Amino acid sequence: MLNALVADLPSELVGFLVTLGLALLIGIEREEHHPSEQFEGSFGGVRTFPIFGLGGFLLVVAFPESIAPFGVGLAVLGVLLALAYWASIRRDPGLTTEAAALLTYALGGAAAHGYYWLCAAVAVVAAILLQEKERLEHLASGLPRAELRIAARFLLLSAGVLPIVPHGGVGPYPVNPFTPRVGGGGGGGVSFSAFCFE
Repeated sequence: MLNALVADLPSELVGFLVTLGLALLIGIEREEHHPSEQFEGSFGGVRTFPIFGLGGFLLVVAFPESIAPFGVGLAVLGVLLALAYWASIRRDPGLTTEAAALLTYALGGAAAHGYYWLCAAVAVVAAILLQEKERLEHLASGLPRAELRIAARFLLLSAGVLPIVPHGGVGPYPVNPFTPRVGGGGGGGVSFSAFCFE
């Protein structure tokens, strides 16, 4: 039903609405993270992030034949973010807000190309990562070194071995070794995640 609704709307309008909604989501989270009464001079919030996203969207839509305007906009935004970071480094040495601003700009460009679901997934994951700072830092500091080594080995096996496993029947047997590897890797990932969050 949603696909039928989106299909009847102009792609520029859908991209505009997706960009605006996702940039507002990230901007609201940043506004909540840096309330004005606690952190004067904070960079970006509920108004600034939609401007970044819509700027990236507009530069892609207005100049579809060239990536140069989007690249120039990215460079200008990078300079502005570097200046903002330099001005605020004594109060907040983190780069999270600046990175979120670059991501929001990129989301606008991706939405202009029609990657709506990818944009939504990236924005939601980014908002969760931004919102759950304390939990994630607690999780990272609480993991013993041995478990980090186990996680690294698991990722190496999953990302390094799985792509080279044949995808299809091997020899005269119709067994696909790729399918059990994916299932085993997924099951192992769920099991490892449950172990980490105990």
